[in-house]
Amino acid sequence: MKIEVWSDVYCPFCYIAEARLEKTLAKYQKGEQVEFVFRSFELDSSLPVDQSYPARDYLARKYQLTDEQAQAQLDAITNLAKEEGLDFRFDQAWIPNSRKSHALLHLATEQGLGREMGQLLFQAHFTRGLDLGGDAVLKKLAQELGLGGEYRRRSLGISDLSEAD
Repeated sequence: MKIEVWSDVYCPFCYIAEARLEKTLAKYQKGEQVEFVFRSFELDSSLPVDQSYPARDYLARKYQLTDEQAQAQLDAITNLAKEEGLDFRFDQAWIPNSRKSHALLHLATEQGLGREMGQLLFQAHFTRGLDLGGDAVLKKLAQELGLGGEYRRRSLGISDLSEAD
């Protein structure tokens, strides 16, 4: 079975849906045979490539909310994620332009590690509070999956992935 996943790495609802899908596949006898095809969907392609924003500030600005309204929405999403066993840390989350993260995810997919990289990117953003707009962060995530060498040979708009900072 092939499942096409259209998502952005900083979309909380995409991560929640992915967690639900993983739970469902765990109950399916042939769940490990499911092929995932990742498709990029940039939630906000207008964001500058070299700048990231604190999650609450970004949400408030984008939807013209007060800080209190934005925090209430983040709290509601955090509670929804908790129901799926996810620990969202919006107090640490940064919202970047996700183009470089998508490039990393697609290259990992070509190497047969797309599912793992998708999980790693979601977890890095929502739980670890890593800024996925930073080259050094993406480099370290690539290395966590053993993809550093491949990234040296490919141009992804990510500076020098050959060594960790």
